[in-house]
Amino acid sequence: PAAGVEVTVVSLGLKEPRVFTAKADDTGAFTFPSPLPPGKYAAMVTPPKAVAVPEKYQTVLTSGITLSVGSGGTVDIALKAK
Repeated sequence: PAAGVEVTVVSLGLKEPRVFTAKADDTGAFTFPSPLPPGKYAAMVTPPKAVAVPEKYQTVLTSGITLSVGSGGTVDIALKAK
């Protein structure tokens, strides 16, 4: 698990992008302070110094992680280096 990482998602396709940030707990799970509105998002993961996260996942421009959010639910993200 990616304990302590910060997960940031940025809305896609909106005139004014919305940004949401959450910090992962010791198990790597995270919850945003408020529910994400339905839509598409790009995600990035910022590690604390003690956690190794592949560099490509650390910006929304290079992460390649996109999410489609509906009403409710959980999304699992697996970060793997190539």
